[in-house]
Amino acid sequence: GSRPGSLKRKAAMYLGKGAGDKLSKTDLKRLRAKANKMKKSTKKAERDRGTQLARQVSFAFNMRD
Repeated sequence: GSRPGSLKRKAAMYLGKGAGDKLSKTDLKRLRAKANKMKKSTKKAERDRGTQLARQVSFAFNMRD
């Protein structure tokens, strides 16, 4: 889902943060970089996850400001 809650879970997974932690701008940037790397993957499932992650990150960016 594209709810910010699941993005926090992914951030916890990829960045090793606590699941409840507020995501800072820096965290979002790191997540976006991660997503862009995943989008270049040769594995389709990973590419799709990267696309999804990128979408969620940009969504989170728009939500905060």
